[in-house]
Amino acid sequence: MFAIVGRFSPLVEPVSIDEAFIDVTGARTLFGDGRAIAEKIRAAIFSEVRLTASVGVAHNKFLAKLASEKAKPDGLFVVPEGRDEVVRFLAGLKVDALWGVGKVTGESLERAGFRTVADLQKADPAYLARLLGESLSAHLLDLAFGEDTRDVETLFEEKSLSREHTFLEDCKDRETLRETLKGLADEVGRRVRAHGHYATVGRLKLRWADFRTITRQAPFETAVCDDFSFRAMALRLFDAERLAQPVRLVGFGVSGFSAGRSEQLSLFDSSPEAREKRERLCRTVDALREKLGHEAVGRYNAPTDKT
Repeated sequence: MFAIVGRFSPLVEPVSIDEAFIDVTGARTLFGDGRAIAEKIRAAIFSEVRLTASVGVAHNKFLAKLASEKAKPDGLFVVPEGRDEVVRFLAGLKVDALWGVGKVTGESLERAGFRTVADLQKADPAYLARLLGESLSAHLLDLAFGEDTRDVETLFEEKSLSREHTFLEDCKDRETLRETLKGLADEVGRRVRAHGHYATVGRLKLRWADFRTITRQAPFETAVCDDFSFRAMALRLFDAERLAQPVRLVGFGVSGFSAGRSEQLSLFDSSPEAREKRERLCRTVDALREKLGHEAVGRYNAPTDKT
């Protein structure tokens, strides 16, 4: 599930084994507004892992969590963006819907006559501070009016990076699959370089039409981050497989990250100079696409020692 979510935004904060906050602000140009992205995520999760997903869409984490609860089971709920509409949405909820209201705080609020969020919205802040303390009362009042300034936190080390593609119709054309893999490898390369990583292991993923899934992996000769090495590994692993049946999903990923290149070369590895040329070319393309858009540069070939 997290691999699917990661296709839409790198800003993912896991909350539990099957729940996460996702900041999709920067993904709207590619995938549409919050509702459209949520629908795409739900569809992909159901199509690929046969699980239903409840998604809440809002402009902050607190409201998104409430919306996801309201969406259960197997639904989608979008919180309005206007402040007045948010206040009305929250007003009918019980006070224990607010983060920070546990059993003890809930009992204190109920004894004081605060049973719904609407009661808190009408409360005298000074009275509430005397009842709960300044910090907790200020926190609950912010939430009661839908205010939550916390960012999605992604401060965890990624162990692997991958991209996958699900075909609308099961694919049995080997060349189509090869071209798709090249594109996935290029996208993985861009993300690896953006993270400042070098990868030492490549991995192919194939899901057949009957939903059986296989993975194949192999080490690179040396730590790499360029698209050409990733494409070559993806195609090498793919070409070694017999297409037992049409393919529903194809994916490529890398792992075994290091902070820099290893200079220990095998007899079959290219020279350090050639690898540096490939990396420079890939980073230049990254910069052009960042400035001019992804379509500004198409598929490109590796430089040779003579170029």
